[in-house]
Amino acid sequence: MTEKIIPLIYVLALGFVAYRLVNATFPEDQQLGPRQIAFFIILNVTGFLITALLPAPYAVFMIVTILSILILAPVEPVMRIAIFMFLCPLMPSLNYDLYMGVPLIWMNWPRVLIIVILMPMLVGAFRHKSPMHYPLDKFVWAYFLLCVVIAFRDTSFTNGLRGTTYLVIDIVAPYFVFTRYLNSFADIRKVLFALLSSLVFAGLVNIFETARTWLVFQQLTLNVNGVRFTSIQRLGLLRATGPFDVPSRSAFALVTGIGLCWALAPYIKKRALLGAMVAILAVGLFVTFSRGNWIGAAVIGSCYLLTVNRKKFLKYGATLAVCLTALSFTEAGKEVYSVLPFVGAEESEAAGTVGYRAILLETSIRVAAENPWFGSTTFHNHPDMNAIRQSSGLLDLVNHYLIVVLNYGYVGLAAFVSIFACVLLRLRRALKKSRKISEHQRVFCRAIMFTIVGLLVAITTTSAFGRVGLILWALAAISAVATGLLLDKGRDSASVRTGHPASAFPRQAFGAPSTGGAPEHNRR
Repeated sequence: MTEKIIPLIYVLALGFVAYRLVNATFPEDQQLGPRQIAFFIILNVTGFLITALLPAPYAVFMIVTILSILILAPVEPVMRIAIFMFLCPLMPSLNYDLYMGVPLIWMNWPRVLIIVILMPMLVGAFRHKSPMHYPLDKFVWAYFLLCVVIAFRDTSFTNGLRGTTYLVIDIVAPYFVFTRYLNSFADIRKVLFALLSSLVFAGLVNIFETARTWLVFQQLTLNVNGVRFTSIQRLGLLRATGPFDVPSRSAFALVTGIGLCWALAPYIKKRALLGAMVAILAVGLFVTFSRGNWIGAAVIGSCYLLTVNRKKFLKYGATLAVCLTALSFTEAGKEVYSVLPFVGAEESEAAGTVGYRAILLETSIRVAAENPWFGSTTFHNHPDMNAIRQSSGLLDLVNHYLIVVLNYGYVGLAAFVSIFACVLLRLRRALKKSRKISEHQRVFCRAIMFTIVGLLVAITTTSAFGRVGLILWALAAISAVATGLLLDKGRDSASVRTGHPASAFPRQAFGAPSTGGAPEHNRR
């Protein structure tokens, strides 16, 4: 029993540290409140203790989770979305095949949250007539409909419906709920501050796991899923996963957190505490040893320095180059170089990883050329793909763009890329109106734009499913709202300047209960 209590104690202690740091750093109206603390305690106690003592642990965990959300989740739509983003990074994926006599759908932690929190809001989202124009909608619909049609290819009607259900849960619900219920920059900030607070906790867990050489959430996944993760080490250090299933997805989330610190920095007055928060996210990212996400973070950091102070960018770049050169002449430096992509020796692990990705790219392009337009459902069984399987039989497709090409062809890839191309172009257009928007909004648009660029780089080395995909779709939706506020000519100019529409929700603490006052079209 002791081995089940100790992880819970450490998780609650790390949560307390994150809570104190977040509430000391964030503006008063964005701080965590009793509702978030209650969610955090209930979920972890249920996960670590109750599931270890009672039969049918997954059913127990789901029942407690759903009941706590139904009881504690606020009624106000914006606060529900904020709660959703707060809860997403707190628990491992906890994958489970849902049965009701027959296998229905493959459930995981994000899907449970979407079904319980966002799906009831989806019907209202379609009925809600937003005053803003969303050019992104047609690109999202095009990608969704293409995936739906392909979901019924070479399979039974039941499997096609199952695939369509996944698409509705994973793409349609988050995107349309976010774009229809977030009506101002104040709403956007609520949601992003909520997400950032959880990512700070995830960063602390990562640091703790590597320092103690112990995957602290492993006991929970063992209780619920009956699966024990295999520890992976680099440089003699444990690759941290935190409340995620693999290091690369944990790293992706922390890269997002670094970008959000930049986007929300104008609203945070305590710069030293903000620096501490960035340091936690950066160290948590480092101990995942996920090199593709390192590159994504480097893209965000470089863009930040280039746009804030080019002289500092050149200064820091030159200093880094000198340090890396000096480090290469030491034994410790050679160890560090062995895990860096593109610069390590040919026999290093990093070179082997880069080599595998190059082979995967060549093989995938060759296989995709046989079904270039709409991909294939049988590419897994292609002889060329079997040739690059690992010894365990796993086909490790560590590039999301290749996954899209193989499943949906180059038409599907074009549809996927066009979504984020539209997002980036709209953000760029908003920045060109820099004389007509506030400094805070300009910083926000620039930060979100470069964060999305960094994440699009990062998914060349990981698959954008589960919470990785959810973060991408959430940022796309939030960008659509922000650019709609800035570019839509039908909006009140005063609302755009202040970031608050005439019917904005009253400012209140993030964890405070709703006091009403929502716009008429948002009342349920």
